[in-house]
Amino acid sequence: MQRQIDALQEGLKQQNKDKETPIATAVAVAVEVVEDDRYESKKLDTSKPTPSAPQLQPYVDGDGDGDCDCWNYVDAGDIRVGPGSYYTDDDQKTVINESITKESDAKEFISTYERSDNPIAMWQIVYEEGVPRLWAHRFAFMHQNLDADTGGSPKGFATSTKKFLSHKRNWGKRGRIYVRSDQWWKTCKDGTKPSPVGWQNSLIVKGNTHPDCELEEGRFCILSVQAITDILGHDAWIKRDSDINFKSFVASSGVGGHGTVFRARNERTDKELGLLVWSNGVDAYGCCNPTEFTTSSDWKVGDVINLLDFPCQGKLANVSTYSSITGTGWNLGGDNIRFGQCGLVGGWWKEMEIEYELRDKSSISGVWSDSVELPYTVKYQNEHGDWIVLKTDCKGSFFDATFSKVQAKRWRLHWESTDMHKTQGLSTYRSGGGLHAELIA
Repeated sequence: MQRQIDALQEGLKQQNKDKETPIATAVAVAVEVVEDDRYESKKLDTSKPTPSAPQLQPYVDGDGDGDCDCWNYVDAGDIRVGPGSYYTDDDQKTVINESITKESDAKEFISTYERSDNPIAMWQIVYEEGVPRLWAHRFAFMHQNLDADTGGSPKGFATSTKKFLSHKRNWGKRGRIYVRSDQWWKTCKDGTKPSPVGWQNSLIVKGNTHPDCELEEGRFCILSVQAITDILGHDAWIKRDSDINFKSFVASSGVGGHGTVFRARNERTDKELGLLVWSNGVDAYGCCNPTEFTTSSDWKVGDVINLLDFPCQGKLANVSTYSSITGTGWNLGGDNIRFGQCGLVGGWWKEMEIEYELRDKSSISGVWSDSVELPYTVKYQNEHGDWIVLKTDCKGSFFDATFSKVQAKRWRLHWESTDMHKTQGLSTYRSGGGLHAELIA
């Protein structure tokens, strides 16, 4: 439209030598209208069909309140306004993906969060210096301090940005905001949708190269140090030793005692794997376990990684010391059984027994563990010094109400076997990783 107006103006100048005529006046008014409505005219490319909402579920129009668990939309707003830019350093709240520039690609990306406890609540293709990219706010974002919109719905927040920008002619080009319906938000508030308890179980791939290694793009993933720390609840997983050489990790195909390993699933590929992660506190890198079997198709920027054994559903017992009663692979200490450490297996992947000494004599309610295929036994030491078997054939994490009847200061977990092929990728011939298990108070 602007090009047509410019051409018409030029033609009138030649014909009328810039004299004021009714037609020239009309064109000038049209120009002013376009300028006054700049933020409206740039919200979508009007030369193309109006994009539809994500085909995840049906959607209703932008003016409707929404009577189903679906997507609505709001035009002429911008989710970067005000609180929309407060949490850009935390991808558990706001996700920015510069590689996604089209709504069709955004829809596919957004759909990968559907199985997450922290899904996308609203998203938009925005333009920064004319370059399109995806911005999205997650469910966790809606529970932050959002100024006047604190506690409101995704649609309410988007509508507020529209009102704010109603007189901001030069704010810039932006696409339609897609938002979860008010009914979806009401259902969430009623407690039958994701709750804050489950937010901290996913990571976003920020990059897929390693600056120190001349390997194909896609074999490594770059992750947020803060996001991993938030998920674990501590930063003891970070190894700040000045002599750490990431190249040596790659050469040996594992991280030894320096990194950590998680059971994880890439939501894009639906592949479950052992995820090696290491960091010096500045950057965090990850790859499939072991590194020698990684491929260039493992990771793409924007991939969602769900950590399968998180979050812990209880409070951890107050353990003062961890001791290995049997030998361990690579002769690693008992404290490596903790989540966030490299994990443990028995020597040559055979028997393993780990002792947990509590600070005070007390009961436990269960065990948090990623040993989902390898069974283990729970023991405690009674007042006579004898070791009593409390529960056998345990797998993964569990709670047992009968444990409350027992109080002890020393507890043990025993594995008859730590067969490498049944560790779900946590341990391999190369990695130096293994199983994790912690007592739940």
